Amino acid sequence: MIVLHLLRHAQQDWDRETPDVDWPLTPTGRKQAADLVDELAKLRPDSLWCSETQRAFQTIQPYAECSGLTVRRLRDLGERRLTWPLPAMDEMQEHYRRGWKDLDYTLVNGESNREGQARFMEALHKIVEQESVEEQNRCVVVCAHGNVIALAEHAATGTFGDTSLDFCEFRTLTLGPNGWQLLATKATEGSKGSE
Repeated sequence: MIVLHLLRHAQQDWDRETPDVDWPLTPTGRKQAADLVDELAKLRPDSLWCSETQRAFQTIQPYAECSGLTVRRLRDLGERRLTWPLPAMDEMQEHYRRGWKDLDYTLVNGESNREGQARFMEALHKIVEQESVEEQNRCVVVCAHGNVIALAEHAATGTFGDTSLDFCEFRTLTLGPNGWQLLATKATEGSKGSE
């Protein structure tokens, strides 16, 4: 069985003038990433994956350096694609709310929650395929983004749990014969606030 621990990245430096793929972690986010090292060590992952964003890589990098594991990056693990340039934060919050009420809602040149969910779940399928080793259990940590992780939870359960994950919060999934199954949700010591 492949167990996927989906980890939301640590606190990023949100800047609407900079493409979101380039947003780095804040000083608080770097501390959160460092604090995750012990938490991730308890999971004893066999492999590490993350989106191509700087914030996801910087979140998982401290553990990778300590463990000697290589971080594999996959573009389709990225956050739901919104629009460019980004609206102001208060407008963004309204767009997020509308997207949760209507999974097909999207901004111009953006991606709906339904489209983002399909893309992200396909990426998780690819990871499971690549991680499958004959008759072996594998633990995989995937550092991604709050919106798509909440959408993965929806794909597994058919309902929406908390759509606002804190930084460094986990959802644990597995893919069985009957499809995706949510095994656990977990906040970490470093997950303080999602703003």
